[in-house]
Amino acid sequence: MKMKKLVLFIAIILGLRSVCIAQRYNLGFGWRAGVTNYLGDIGGGDLSRNFVYNMELKDTRWATGPTVSYRLHPILGLQGGILYARLRGEDNESEKRTRKGRNLNFRNDFLN
Repeated sequence: MKMKKLVLFIAIILGLRSVCIAQRYNLGFGWRAGVTNYLGDIGGGDLSRNFVYNMELKDTRWATGPTVSYRLHPILGLQGGILYARLRGEDNESEKRTRKGRNLNFRNDFLN
């Protein structure tokens, strides 16, 4: 029982210490990450299904970028960042014969 209380006490002290340290700095840096995927008439599977059921996971691409935040006041701050993402679609990857025949494709790089 004493050991459990000691571990709990140490965890609380370390937790409070990290909260206090985190409140000391006004400027913060970070990194965000996500994914992009195209849902439209270029590419796609052989079946026409609604919404995300028609999504092809092999066409999923990364979206990533840095962030910066600055705390002006304890309840007010600013945040900004840059996000790079790539979106693409290709008819030659489709299983539908009509889509392969029109042979459309695109690739867009976004910097936001």
